[in-house]
Amino acid sequence: MKKKFNIYCVVMLSAIVLGLSFEFVTGMNDAINGFMDGWNSAAEPNLRHPDRPTTIYEVTLRALDNDSYGYSVRNLKTGRMEPMQLTGIKYKTAGWNQPDGLLEKVGGLFCLVFVIAVVLFWVHFIKLILAVNRGMAFDRAVERRLRIIGWMLMAMFVAEWGADLSFYYAWSGTMEVPGYEVTMGDHPSLMLLLTGIGMLLVSQIFAIGRQMKEEQELTI
Repeated sequence: MKKKFNIYCVVMLSAIVLGLSFEFVTGMNDAINGFMDGWNSAAEPNLRHPDRPTTIYEVTLRALDNDSYGYSVRNLKTGRMEPMQLTGIKYKTAGWNQPDGLLEKVGGLFCLVFVIAVVLFWVHFIKLILAVNRGMAFDRAVERRLRIIGWMLMAMFVAEWGADLSFYYAWSGTMEVPGYEVTMGDHPSLMLLLTGIGMLLVSQIFAIGRQMKEEQELTI
């Protein structure tokens, strides 16, 4: 039983590592560009040249009229100009024209909560594996760790939504594109919430199993 449990844990960890590696490789260019944008958006030049656009932002757009294509792009195969819709833009603005500072701080706080939840998730997940391998499958400590893992997954989900909404409302009022509205780019994965609820259910199953084991021992 322990061998199967360890195999499942290795498979889960491998899937997580492969998934993170894939996201890291595919998003490396965006990460580098984002870092350079932040590096180039220093505050000092804004103080010397308050009207010079130096602060860089990216926003996701949605056309108010889905059938409207107000832009065009050249088709290299046919040589024709094809109608095009915008889905997002990157723009520069002056330092004084930055988003709501309070909302950005709230978004940063949610990001901090997300990081803490991730760390606690891994700490308790590793401790859970060690506890089961020591023969403590039906133990209160295992139930507690399962519950903490579940709550941490749900905390990640809430923190992601909080950060995304905070940054969205902070940035949405900084610019306007005729015929478009600013929307949220990425939405938190519902799998975090569902997995967190699933872990809470598993912890309850373990608690029922422990109670049944204790009742059997008292009967004997």
